[in-house]
Amino acid sequence: MLSKRLSVIAALVNKNSIVADIGSDHGLLPCFLIKNNIAIKAYAMDNKQGPLKSAIENIELYALKAKVIPVLSDGLNKLSTDVTSIVIAGMGFITIKTILESNIDLLENIDQVIIQSNTDVNMLRKWIYDKQYLLKNEKIVKDNNKYYFIFDIDPKTKNIYNDNNFLISSILVENKDELYLEYLSVELKKLKKINLLRKDESLLRQINIIENTLAGKLNL
Repeated sequence: MLSKRLSVIAALVNKNSIVADIGSDHGLLPCFLIKNNIAIKAYAMDNKQGPLKSAIENIELYALKAKVIPVLSDGLNKLSTDVTSIVIAGMGFITIKTILESNIDLLENIDQVIIQSNTDVNMLRKWIYDKQYLLKNEKIVKDNNKYYFIFDIDPKTKNIYNDNNFLISSILVENKDELYLEYLSVELKKLKKINLLRKDESLLRQINIIENTLAGKLNL
């Protein structure tokens, strides 16, 4: 029912939570969370009628109308006050950032925000660090030969980070995540190829950080 990416997201959702899935598309994640007794209630939220219609069809197919509520909403604008967990996944970083910052005060009452960006993962990590939200967990998954990073944050709890390390996931390094090390090796090759075409100080810094991480020499 779920892709690898969505399965990892589902596994991170707090048990017995009330979930808002932003940009829910076909509503597969909210339906899964209810069917598997992870969430007690879920909102499938989207800003387009087409995807929301698909979500409604799935909600009816799985007979979940009592617990999965479709909501036409631009981002968090119509977020219900009973929501405890937010999932925002499958969009670009700028879109995610815009959605969250447009209603940033709402996060003060949310226990959990799970974010998965299709672009600019390091900038998303930096955004989390800058906001000083507690990053409880970070996962990496490879789905259809593409790497996805999933962040599980607690916006109610503040944490101070080492800003120099937003280019590297300290959680995945500490966990010795083999898929993350594979990802870093792939990224290193890409950066070295780019560096052959144009010498750039920030590029060289990234290369150095990744090389030190892979060699186990970086203090995180």
